[in-house]
Amino acid sequence: QMRRLLRDLDTSNDSHTKSMFRAELASDTVDNFAFGGVTPGRVHAKGLPVPWHRVMYSIAKCGEYRLHVGLRSQHVGGKVVRSVALPGSPFDLVVDAGAAHALASYVPRKQLPLVGLVGGKQEGSSSMLTTCGCRLLLPASDRMGNPCTRGGANVKTSSTDENVVSTVTDRGDGSYLLEWHSQRSGVFQVTATIDQVAIGGVPMNISFMADAPELSLTMAAGDGLKAAVAGSTENFTLSFLDKYRNPARLDEQSFLIGMALLPAPEHWESFTAKGKDEKKDKAADKDLWRQAPAHPTARYVYGDARIDVEYVAQAAGEMDLHCWCHRGGPGAPREP
Repeated sequence: QMRRLLRDLDTSNDSHTKSMFRAELASDTVDNFAFGGVTPGRVHAKGLPVPWHRVMYSIAKCGEYRLHVGLRSQHVGGKVVRSVALPGSPFDLVVDAGAAHALASYVPRKQLPLVGLVGGKQEGSSSMLTTCGCRLLLPASDRMGNPCTRGGANVKTSSTDENVVSTVTDRGDGSYLLEWHSQRSGVFQVTATIDQVAIGGVPMNISFMADAPELSLTMAAGDGLKAAVAGSTENFTLSFLDKYRNPARLDEQSFLIGMALLPAPEHWESFTAKGKDEKKDKAADKDLWRQAPAHPTARYVYGDARIDVEYVAQAAGEMDLHCWCHRGGPGAPREP
């Protein structure tokens, strides 16, 4: 119940509102200072002189302070003085953050949602959008809600899916870089812990998007690939996979499709037995599709990892159907 309540807190700029002791901190009227008593003190000393006393106190908020220490009810010059400062008081005191605490550390909402591309940590991406994987910079806080300034906490992250590889990098300044990588696209659930206790905001979902199409894995299917009737609408479908065989992500602005119908060369298979010059001519003919105008009646309908192509054949005869794509827009070179 406590953990659920902490997750519902708003994103206040005051880090102390995120502490598991926020109620006590809110009711404190002496700047987060707590006096813990003296030992052995008057009671336990039982009237006997002791060489030293141990004073206990706690300060919740980090910062620089001047600590005043004195003795109460002292006789000075025949008068009872309420308090007399000890030699050296006030003392300069610097309060630093304590160890990272799970119930005061939270997933920063401004870094959500977590979306990345499929791929391993050391792999590049063929996409122009971003690098592979999902990343989260987690700032740890101590139990009072102070931002930690040193590393060394036992921060771990994991996923419910074995396809997700999780890593944590201690940045040494109180923050931790959490990374997740997967070669499988989809939505996965991950968690993060400090000392085996879940932090606020987890479990959470991360999303891996498929990469751009790997053209060598493209599949074409449909009757329009084999036969057509002049003047009739024919169709076929192109299905795309990325290099990890996930259904590829298609962008109509940067991934454009084109097609052309060109007359088939006669006796194509026999040209290798002819002269060297004719071989060059035939080889050049094989690249005519690179300069051929796109089919004027072709229509392309984008779907999830697929493009449906419709066209109308304008002339009868034996034709070769050529398909290509432009990566990056209309001005990009054609790729088969």
